[in-house]
Amino acid sequence: MRSKLFSTMLVAAALLVGALSQASAAILYTGSGVWDAQAPTTSFSQGGGSWSFSFELDSPTSNPSNAASNFQFALNGGSLAFSLLSVTFYPTDQFGMFKLSLNNGVDLNFYDSSNTDIGSNGVLKTGQWNVEIESFLLGETRVHGTGVVAAVPEPSTWAMMIRATWLRPDL
Repeated sequence: MRSKLFSTMLVAAALLVGALSQASAAILYTGSGVWDAQAPTTSFSQGGGSWSFSFELDSPTSNPSNAASNFQFALNGGSLAFSLLSVTFYPTDQFGMFKLSLNNGVDLNFYDSSNTDIGSNGVLKTGQWNVEIESFLLGETRVHGTGVVAAVPEPSTWAMMIRATWLRPDL
């Protein structure tokens, strides 16, 4: 009897893991940091000013993806009226991390010292990374800063996983 129960539980766990791995899961990206003191004052940067952003994107996704939602970008705590056109994830051999393309024509490039690939194949990784952020203005003026980016399952995804795990005794 114990053996049959154990086998049933093992099969149920395998089915659950398989179902969760096939399901689309929302990933919440957040980032914050500071522009270098020499950064020019623009619509999105200011020398020594703080920056932050957040958006949600389902995994798996296309790459580049224009499916991000709930995008927000702030400079010195004030929300800016930019829209996110696309997110492009880069493999390690292209310095990793990602680029945010905004509707004002600005591309914000994020990279870390390890050239971490967090989703170039469309399957998004979660974690936290120390990053550099940069953009180039007309005339190749570099805008640079540093910060931290985190990618975590969106809260409703956690709720679905917990519900599927604990409230489905028939699995």
